[in-house]
Amino acid sequence: MTTPPFYHVADFGAAGDGITDDTAAINAAIAACAQNRGGVVLFDAKTYLVDGALQGETDYCCRLIVPPNVWATIELRGAHLPPQIFGTVGATVLPEIGTLIKSTALDSGGAILGSGASHFVHCSLKICDMTFRTVDNPRQSAIDARTFTQLIAENLQIDTGTYSVQAAEPMTADVFGLRTPIVNNSALTILRNLAISGYWGGVEVGEHTYADYLNLTANKHGLVFRFSHHASFFDRVAAQRNQNAVTVTGANPFEIKQLNIEHPHDDQVTPETAWQKCDGVQGFDVLDTQSAGIGEIKWWVVALIR
Repeated sequence: MTTPPFYHVADFGAAGDGITDDTAAINAAIAACAQNRGGVVLFDAKTYLVDGALQGETDYCCRLIVPPNVWATIELRGAHLPPQIFGTVGATVLPEIGTLIKSTALDSGGAILGSGASHFVHCSLKICDMTFRTVDNPRQSAIDARTFTQLIAENLQIDTGTYSVQAAEPMTADVFGLRTPIVNNSALTILRNLAISGYWGGVEVGEHTYADYLNLTANKHGLVFRFSHHASFFDRVAAQRNQNAVTVTGANPFEIKQLNIEHPHDDQVTPETAWQKCDGVQGFDVLDTQSAGIGEIKWWVVALIR
């Protein structure tokens, strides 16, 4: 049996010490993978700081980039399954465990992944077994895969470096933990075992999305359904302490088989985290002001109590 070519980021100069800026080294590994029609970019169980600005880039302060217009399937693979660090009560400090792709850039919040500027870049992407971490109250999305043809994301922790219960209110609109492909007919997204917290939107749903076991905590909007030509299906989704669990902004056919919603109790928020309350005034279980959702949701609501 043949194996895909591997591109170890250490071979391209990535230090993984959490101090050295590894943006250029990781981008070099991704570029080599893309130029050779795909393969696996390997990361160790280390912390990779990606705060470098690419020359000519204006939309992102730092960016891991797949070159546009390549026919390739690229996999970014971490060392092992990351621990899902989320919660609904208490306080803690998020550790740096396993493969961690981290940005501390304050000017933009640190967009960590993006493709080329044009749609239909013919490049499919798989990301698995790692943590993506931006700053609290981020100004850019963590993973922006809108212009990839297809996306498979498995076993990911995506957070803002702050325990979800203590997360600051995300103030910049359209900043997501994960933005999925939007290239219409050819788009395909498969999501499995993801925990996302601290963003304006947890997941922006594009075309042909299938997802199972999503844990969305302390986002202003858990799932955001934009206009879509084609249907999506979700098995199990947990939405905890989100201001809005599901938000629909355009005609979109979808079904959620199991949606578990948890609301914080009055004594489980502070003045700084009161934005996480879903009280039917500032937040809703399902926010669809245009009645644009087409499909079915089966859900139940739990009020957290002590």
